[in-house]
Parts: sequence; structure tokens; C-alpha cells
Amino acid sequence: MPDVTVYRNVLRNGFDQTELPWVPWTEPGRVGVEFVVLWGPDPDEDEDSASLLLRFPPGAHGDFHEHLGHELMLVLDGTLDHSDGRRFHRGDLVVE
Repeated sequence: MPDVTVYRNVLRNGFDQTELPWVPWTEPGRVGVEFVVLWGPDPDEDEDSASLLLRFPPGAHGDFHEHLGHELMLVLDGTLDHSDGRRFHRGDLVVE
């Protein structure tokens, strides 16, 4: 049986996730970004997908980059200014 991680009541207080184990993203181009890994690539499996929750406090940003697969973005609070000029707002779900 695969490992199972449960994040209970992630949206329990509206869109507040203060009790999740946020970690600063220290890679260049990710100023102020924090993340929680939901799952990552398994070196023992033929699987290279990953799922992260990202938090961009005011002033944080991620430089332009590309994904080889799908990207799903759910704006939990504030706005997301996309690299293509579009702006997304709280509650918007974007699938690329």
C-alpha cells in the first residue's frame, strides 16, 4: 500500500493554511516563495511528477519558467499576476 499523507481541513478557515509545514524556497528566482510538498518524484518508481502547495506573500515572485506537464493554480488569497500579463483573483482555478 502506498504512503498516504492527509492534510485535514486545508481550507478550514476560508483560505487560511497557517498550520501547514511551510518551507522557504531557496532556489534562485523564487524570492519570498514558500512551499509544502504534497508528493515528489519517487526514485524507485517510473514516476517523475510532483505536487506542491506554493505560497507567495506580498512581494514574493517566481521568475519565468516552463513545465513539462500540467500546472494547476488555485488562488487562495490576493491576486496572481501571471507572466503572460493575465491577473487571477481569489477563488480562480487555472489549469495550464
